[in-house]
Amino acid sequence: MSFIRQRQVNGKATRNDVAILCCVTLVVLLPVFVLSYDRSYLRKWFPEPPAPLILAGNTGWVLRATFSPDNKMVACLDDKQVSLWDTKTGFLLRAFPLGHTPGALGLLSTTFSPAFSPDGTLLAFVDTRNFQGRKGSEKVEEVKLWDVRTGALQRVLQGHGPQRISPKYVPQASQLTFSTDGKTLATVFSDKSHSNVKLWDVRTGALRRTWNRPVEKAHSITFSPDGKTLAIGGEPNKLRLWDVKTGQLLRTLNSPIDSVMLIFTPDGKSLRNSGAMSPDFLEAGVETWDVKTGRLRTTLRGFQHYVALAANGKMMAARPMSSPKDRHAVQPICLFEAETGKLVQTLSGRQPGANVRGLSPDGTTVLSFHAVGFLPNGGPIIEGNLWRYEKSR
Repeated sequence: MSFIRQRQVNGKATRNDVAILCCVTLVVLLPVFVLSYDRSYLRKWFPEPPAPLILAGNTGWVLRATFSPDNKMVACLDDKQVSLWDTKTGFLLRAFPLGHTPGALGLLSTTFSPAFSPDGTLLAFVDTRNFQGRKGSEKVEEVKLWDVRTGALQRVLQGHGPQRISPKYVPQASQLTFSTDGKTLATVFSDKSHSNVKLWDVRTGALRRTWNRPVEKAHSITFSPDGKTLAIGGEPNKLRLWDVKTGQLLRTLNSPIDSVMLIFTPDGKSLRNSGAMSPDFLEAGVETWDVKTGRLRTTLRGFQHYVALAANGKMMAARPMSSPKDRHAVQPICLFEAETGKLVQTLSGRQPGANVRGLSPDGTTVLSFHAVGFLPNGGPIIEGNLWRYEKSR
């Protein structure tokens, strides 16, 4: 305090001296305050990414995932089974084993997505069944409909794919989706010899219509909200819109994206397509097309590996690329506006190897998976995370 006494005017310290003393005191005491005070209070002003809900008991690397219409469950396809998880608790509800290993090399474009019926009571996916034929052990590819609540097999749709295939057979591309009224299931089968689209009666299991088309792999499929149009994305980088009633091709859209996911916006006026934008599948992007005119409205690119779209048409989830030249950099999982690409919220930290696999229909929950260790046999230990969008942040 001697320096204050030396600068006293009429026995009083100047205002500048008092201000300097207050600043020095604040600098000294602030670190003590920060370290000792309740950190939850500080997080209100300096929020951290929310901690995810960990899926308990996951053992497989998830290739594709689908949320139930009410956002309460998520069905995950891995290399062994289709697993059904509770999105509120993270508990495994049940698992449906597969008769084959889905997809070649685990690529998203060669695997199918499980499909929930619009009321959330049925889960459909492609599977194979072993049987003893004249040439020994053979397989048949079929579509199975399961009761979500009880886990019971409700119906088997036979004739989706080839009726006699070798034990080592792997489907080239098989996709399926329910119509918005839940009465029709559309399936697409593709292999090296032929491709077809089939429409099934969900209640009876009867085959309503078959369209035989030129050979092309189908990677994504969806109905329009009014159920009149079926959109199919596949090779060679084309999106095709079909009239459900007549089976006629309405429009072909030439796209640079290797389609993985297709959704119509709720008003049916726009079609969004997400998938790979590079041959090595490291860069992903999203297109928005005008359904009436066939005009490409927007293209968003610069995402890593995969972009998940919300059924409400408003949100998408992905890991952004730091730069086009640095596609391997570890980036956080983020939520974006699907129309503009505007960042809405950063959901995770920088987790090495974390892959986005799904986004709930309301756009509030993101599913991701990453390796957290290795088993004694060298296989990876996979952890699934559910990230919540917190609007208050």
